[in-house]
Amino acid sequence: MRDVVRRGSRGRGRCAGLVLALAAALVVVPVTGTAADAMAAGAMAAGVAAGATTTGAPARGDGTVTVRVVEEVDADGLYDAPSETGMPGVRVTLTDDQGTVLTRTTGADGTASFRPAGSPLRGGRYRVQAHNPDLANLRPALAGHGDGPDVIRSPIGFVDVSDAHDTTYTTGFWAAGVHRREHPEPGPEGRRGAPVQIGDRVWFDTDGDGVQNPSEPPVPGVRVTFDPTSSGPSLTTTTDADGEYYVGTAQGLRPDTTYRVSFDHRGVDPSGLPGRPGAAELTWTAREAGSHRLIDSDVDASGGSTVYVGDPGYVNHTVDAGLTKALRLTLAKADAETLRPLAGAVLGLWEDSNGTPGLQRQGAGGDRLVGDCATSSAGRCSFGSLAAGTYYLVETGVPEGYVLPAEPVTGPYALTPKNASQGTGLLVRLDAEREMPCGGGQKCAGPRGAHAPGVRPGRDARHGTPGWDRP
Repeated sequence: MRDVVRRGSRGRGRCAGLVLALAAALVVVPVTGTAADAMAAGAMAAGVAAGATTTGAPARGDGTVTVRVVEEVDADGLYDAPSETGMPGVRVTLTDDQGTVLTRTTGADGTASFRPAGSPLRGGRYRVQAHNPDLANLRPALAGHGDGPDVIRSPIGFVDVSDAHDTTYTTGFWAAGVHRREHPEPGPEGRRGAPVQIGDRVWFDTDGDGVQNPSEPPVPGVRVTFDPTSSGPSLTTTTDADGEYYVGTAQGLRPDTTYRVSFDHRGVDPSGLPGRPGAAELTWTAREAGSHRLIDSDVDASGGSTVYVGDPGYVNHTVDAGLTKALRLTLAKADAETLRPLAGAVLGLWEDSNGTPGLQRQGAGGDRLVGDCATSSAGRCSFGSLAAGTYYLVETGVPEGYVLPAEPVTGPYALTPKNASQGTGLLVRLDAEREMPCGGGQKCAGPRGAHAPGVRPGRDARHGTPGWDRP
């Protein structure tokens, strides 16, 4: 069933039949603090507290997750025993889609085991996180490629233990300058020559909320390009089967350099993604929508992000990118009296890009204009390739014989994959009043009538806040 929003119709007998089906507003939580810098230093943010309400299948058939945390010494992305020993006393968490968390501490051998079966966890796919035990001195170990038990992974990652599948997830930390084999002479302060690395993951954001849920799949085959903002060669890689990518010193990444990182999904086969979206329907999800830096998306609408690579030894595994199915909003404009389609109405679509209730069209930090459209002879115009989020419509022009509404802004309209991914997407119906003489040579809207119960144009659109279209 298509979601339909109707606003602005006059009264009379048809008012009782008008429909208002606004979806619940999508809340975008702004990122605060300097989480990116903390992650670069090895900070692992805490998970959601245990006890959250859970849904879905219990973890009856899940296998065992063994997390191994090692002290990396040669920065090669592999676990090399016995020179690389386990780190005891490290807090490790396992989290499901609903935010339920199991916590363990690594033993003397640096391992911690989880058996989701019989626990509050549900789903079979979980997020693993090893929390840095010494933020001042330790950084995430350089990651390798693949998911074998001897491959070093990022301190935060994802595992699938459904159908009784057991897995070992190896991660670690290191202190720049103490590596022994590949860099035997670290130089002054023990850091010259220490390698650097940037990476992490591209995933398909099924629910369009901008947050990596454990059940949401990786996207392999995305081309990732690093372009220095000053001078030097570009570096290119491709996400692997786990949706992960890593670029480091071995690939030519330079310390103390700013890069523009671009993600290109044109080579992706979307047929295996949830909902089987077409290639043209893929778009980048909401940016920085997560409650912490480790599981959000960092790219803008063009698929780019600016990243600074710090001094030797710098490791940042937080540059993620989420793909989602593009959404659509369709406007249907009609004559308020006859309900016949009206051509020639002009409207602009604005995205709530700052998280502040109401539309802000002016000043720094205001909302973003997506574009304009004019209704066709069928009384319709559409906006496509939209990310999930909150939007406003602003009526800016009407055909001859009609008047602009006194309150030209309507909304907020919350677009989600559930209400705006099929056909016309979210359908918004707006009715236009004919102009009539109202004294003094002025033109006014037609006869006033009662609006449908609960549908008060303008006031419904501004969360009850008078100054909704603020400078």
